Amino acid sequence: MKKITLILSSLFLSAACTSAPLDPSEIDPAFATQYLEYSESTLTTSLAKGPVLLNFHADWCPSCVALTKELQKEISQAIPANMTILEVDYDTEKELKKIWEIRLQHTLIQLDQQGNEVTRWSGGNLATLKDQIIIN
Repeated sequence: MKKITLILSSLFLSAACTSAPLDPSEIDPAFATQYLEYSESTLTTSLAKGPVLLNFHADWCPSCVALTKELQKEISQAIPANMTILEVDYDTEKELKKIWEIRLQHTLIQLDQQGNEVTRWSGGNLATLKDQIIIN
């Protein structure tokens, strides 16, 4: 029985991580400019515009994938217009994980315009993100 449960759990997680992409008409136009891949240059550019949310994301993490999908649909209602979310690859950005002391994928850190941590949390969905962001 344990073996069957383990197999079914694996299939569920695999399906959750590989769900079909959204139809382009469902994607919030702001997603293209407010949700970017992390790099030092995108961090610098984004901080010049406003606060930044670092999203330590893993493609194999069902809750990470689910949050990204929610943001694709509703990013303009979820975060201020001057905020940028930078997706940090949890598996490859090892040095950045050390700097920010990241222990779990799906950790989000809000930075002010000077690059200082304002708040952080792990897990959650779009509603959690809306509740956790500190707006000045």
